[in-house]
Amino acid sequence: MALALINLNFVNLILSYLGLTFFVLFMLENVKFIESPGGYSYLLLFLISSIIVLIIGNGLRYLRRFNYSFAFLFIFIIYFVYVYLLSSFDVDSLKQATIGTTGGILFSFLCGLFCSLLIANIYQISWQNYSLSKLSFILYLFLLAIMVLNAREAFSLYLSDVRKDVFLISSQFGNYQRPAAFMFMTFMVAVSLAAMHLSLPKSLGRFSLLICTCLLGVLSYQFMMLSQLIGSNSGMVTVFGFLIVYLTLLSILRFFNRDLDDIEVFRLSFLIFSKVGLKYVIYLPLILFLVFWGVLYFVSKQNIDFDSLRIFGYGSNVSSIETRLALLNNFILHFSYNPLFGNMIVEKLTTGDGTYIHSLFALLPHLGIVGTILFLIFLKYVFNAFKSAKLNPSGSYCVYLNKYYVVYRVLGMTSVIIFCTFSAFFTWLPLWYACGLFGMSFIDGEKLRYE
Repeated sequence: MALALINLNFVNLILSYLGLTFFVLFMLENVKFIESPGGYSYLLLFLISSIIVLIIGNGLRYLRRFNYSFAFLFIFIIYFVYVYLLSSFDVDSLKQATIGTTGGILFSFLCGLFCSLLIANIYQISWQNYSLSKLSFILYLFLLAIMVLNAREAFSLYLSDVRKDVFLISSQFGNYQRPAAFMFMTFMVAVSLAAMHLSLPKSLGRFSLLICTCLLGVLSYQFMMLSQLIGSNSGMVTVFGFLIVYLTLLSILRFFNRDLDDIEVFRLSFLIFSKVGLKYVIYLPLILFLVFWGVLYFVSKQNIDFDSLRIFGYGSNVSSIETRLALLNNFILHFSYNPLFGNMIVEKLTTGDGTYIHSLFALLPHLGIVGTILFLIFLKYVFNAFKSAKLNPSGSYCVYLNKYYVVYRVLGMTSVIIFCTFSAFFTWLPLWYACGLFGMSFIDGEKLRYE
């Protein structure tokens, strides 16, 4: 009986990693070929393998308890669809905004949700069997290697098409937002699996941790330079920021884990006002400084002129930040058009296509006060659910109850929201992917109920 269970867990573990691998391959296929989106066979295999894992791994038990964040997300999406149709009467455009792979909030959320459940399944198997835990880490390193090799292939492919005057491919044609978002989402998968392994009772040894961190560093650098090659500042900044999230988590779990073990109920305020938060007033700037200068060092070693990068405005006095700040002048005009319910095409009706503010605050003019309140209530229940994490790694096989992993989820979710607040539209794919990956808390029916 025990042997049969181990064999089933082995198959389940392999299928879980296959599912994540198919998802990553879909993402990276669209990074390599930005002018011809594809890889949909990988996406289909990801969905099929995820469903199989949920069935044979008894993953459906996580759906037994009602989650209020799901309820308000459902209400928000219904409202979003209603306002969209009322504003434009464009069903094709609505399809792209909901289930499309370029800007579909429902598509992105469900991908994050499936990835979250696959990671939870991997955690449970690794928690129950130390041998399978070691196998899990080996499979994770293989997945990291696949990411690094594909990123390197994409970089080499684009480097042959780079312009002579600036560090930018000739055939870009403005199609940079989708691949930049996919790179960030891929990096979130890589860091999430690292955080999951760090949250196990028998965490990674020093050598394993060194290999993992080095590969994540290489992957992040490749994604950052790829983002500059295709002309995306957001791709570079988000990956850089999420590397900081990983290093912050790593230092918390390695140096301040006793402070974390002492708390009974996790709250967001713990990361700000506790001993850990006070220590990070010193440590976080140091981490930022080291990573920033590390990136600059490797850029200079490749003989890339800083003035040829988009992040530095291609050597001009105008940056993308200044361009986006100029759009703030349109906010009041757009919001006043229909302040209560909003209008999804308000910029077309007033100042012209693409003149909306690139910020999460775009909720107000596009979905009005009503839609913004619904979204904020959804976020409230997302963060409330983090309080369900009351146990140390040895206390439960459920990753959603693990205090160590919830620190990562809070850091990850908060960083994505902050970035979206300052420079991305509210239908930004990584935001909704993060809501599925970090924001949903699934508790086994036998475990504690959360608010």
